[in-house]
Amino acid sequence: MLNGKLELYHLLDEGREAVIAGRKRPLEDVMRDIRQEITNGKI
Repeated sequence: MLNGKLELYHLLDEGREAVIAGRKRPLEDVMRDIRQEITNGKI
């Protein structure tokens, strides 16, 4: 059980660092962009 928690914390930390470094974007940002493209007829 402890090993699973440590793995989860490690993955969460990796994700947070990736967002800060600009390698990944938060889901909310991506979904907002997709909705905007749909509204503008690009998709």
